[in-house]
Amino acid sequence: MGYTVGIPPPKRLFRPPLEPEPPKHAPAPLGSFRVGSYTGGVSEDEPKPSKVLFVDDEPRVRQAFARQMRKRGLDVQLASDGEQALELAEHGEYPVVVTDVRMPRVDGLNLIDRLRKVRPQTTFVIVTGAPDSVPKDKAADPIVESVITKPWDREEMMSTVERALTKVRGHAVYLSAPPAEAPSERRDADDADDQGPKRR
Repeated sequence: MGYTVGIPPPKRLFRPPLEPEPPKHAPAPLGSFRVGSYTGGVSEDEPKPSKVLFVDDEPRVRQAFARQMRKRGLDVQLASDGEQALELAEHGEYPVVVTDVRMPRVDGLNLIDRLRKVRPQTTFVIVTGAPDSVPKDKAADPIVESVITKPWDREEMMSTVERALTKVRGHAVYLSAPPAEAPSERRDADDADDQGPKRR
């Protein structure tokens, strides 16, 4: 098709290419704490790590537990006895409470009885150097996930906390492996754990 002499041809309109729309939900960042079905990252319905309250009158035991669990992405709060644990429970909710048995002021068994009245959804894990001291009816109580003997095995403790959180949340909870450490840091961690859980 030709054009009349003296009349410029019509200009073609420039249409930039359409840009793809941003995703409605950005992919979840990789993290050590995952809730719900395993997706390789932090679940959108659980952006914050669950709280776990650990109760023991031995400072080294408390630090050993906190070190292990915080590496797995949990928010760990510590109490030196049952009385302090009850005070913390007044101001915060802890889905899982891991407690020693023999402690001053309020012992672990008394703590469970008193805390279940104000936090009926809480699941408990008992750690003790003398498992025979835990009454059979208490060990079989539905709110007690397990009785673990000191010194505890790391993987046993981790899987027990996973089951306890799963029971409270109503859906699967997974705690992934902690990040790799330098050899010197690994030795320090092993030393701290060895000095921590003692049979009592």
